[in-house]
Amino acid sequence: MAEARRIRPARTATVAVAAVAIIALLAILAPAAMAGGLLVAWVTALSATTGAGVWLLIARLTGGVWPEAGGTTLPALARATPLVAPFGVLVFLAGPLLYPWWQGAEGLRGEIYLVPWSFALRGAAILALWSLIGWLAPRRPAPVPAALLLTGYGITVGVAGLDWILSRDPAMLSTTFGMLLAAMQLGIALAFCAALGLDTRRARAVADWGGLLLACCLGAFYLAAMQFLVSWSGNLPFKAAWYGARADGLGTALIALTVILGVLVPFAALIRTDRRGSDATLRQVGTVVLAAAVLHILWLAVPEAPLPALLGAAAILTLLALAALTWSGRDG
Repeated sequence: MAEARRIRPARTATVAVAAVAIIALLAILAPAAMAGGLLVAWVTALSATTGAGVWLLIARLTGGVWPEAGGTTLPALARATPLVAPFGVLVFLAGPLLYPWWQGAEGLRGEIYLVPWSFALRGAAILALWSLIGWLAPRRPAPVPAALLLTGYGITVGVAGLDWILSRDPAMLSTTFGMLLAAMQLGIALAFCAALGLDTRRARAVADWGGLLLACCLGAFYLAAMQFLVSWSGNLPFKAAWYGARADGLGTALIALTVILGVLVPFAALIRTDRRGSDATLRQVGTVVLAAAVLHILWLAVPEAPLPALLGAAAILTLLALAALTWSGRDG
């Protein structure tokens, strides 16, 4: 791990300048796509940090040895939540480019719910709670506060998914999307830590980590598939239009690649119990699952311009990764 924390300032600066140049160019040439990329990058980063805090709360209530495999990475990731959450202000400022209801929507929902001030208040409350989870979870709170925080998370994750992602098409509603987002957040947190490398001194903990990662991948796939099947069987025009916007050639290729990277690869790699305890296997699977998560969020949130949005999201995530590496390696 010490070798991984060494940073080369010249190379870091070059990559950072390239990422900033990409962001600036996209902001000028395709501002709506860049706003979509910002949303994808922020949701991905926030999912990783929030998912880490939720896992720590779950471990506090249920016990088990698996958190030991994460070493200090899982708590450090959770503590980053209050640092990532304020970037939601940028998403709010990009609201006119992201949300078609920003200038007004019809009906009672458009008068009360889909309005900027209400959107901002809900977002602030959600981010405050998630930041509190990120701050308290590594400190091992008592079981009752941990249970209350998990309950609050279970309520707010549904609102967050509805507001930040699904409301990009204000006609789309889904009662299962909150559970899908929660499964994705939990999987992203596990995949992030696995990609960085786990503490292999506890083989049982590493194997349990691999099993949990596989369960998250399969759980997210199940929830997404059930949402599609229910929407297909219901044959409602607004849901058909939502899926239709993501069913062109590029959208189909994108979701197919997501299924391959986020479901089939983890299943093939981790279905054997003996391979779940392999640090090398989990590093590879974790990296692949992170890529699949970004593609899935992109498919959900930015179907109209996925490629430039993906480029913008990759540039932003690169800057965040460089900042994290520089911070963690400043004394290395």
